[in-house]
Amino acid sequence: MTTCARVQNEAGAALFEGSPLPSLVSSHAAACEACRHEISELTLLFTAMGASPTLVAMPHKNFADRKSTRLNSSHSQQS
Repeated sequence: MTTCARVQNEAGAALFEGSPLPSLVSSHAAACEACRHEISELTLLFTAMGASPTLVAMPHKNFADRKSTRLNSSHSQQS
């Protein structure tokens, strides 16, 4: 993994967690325009996501029935 890729991954993880940027990220970004730009874009993204309501995926209305049917059929095949 290149230094820029590593820095951008670490920056993304820190921003996602709401943690300060690691010193490696800060020092590299001070000398690298591409990484400064990427960190700026990631900051905007995670700021916007933090301002959005959390999306929760709901299971299909028949999920419990289908799961129960599958579990019952696999149990009967093992017997």
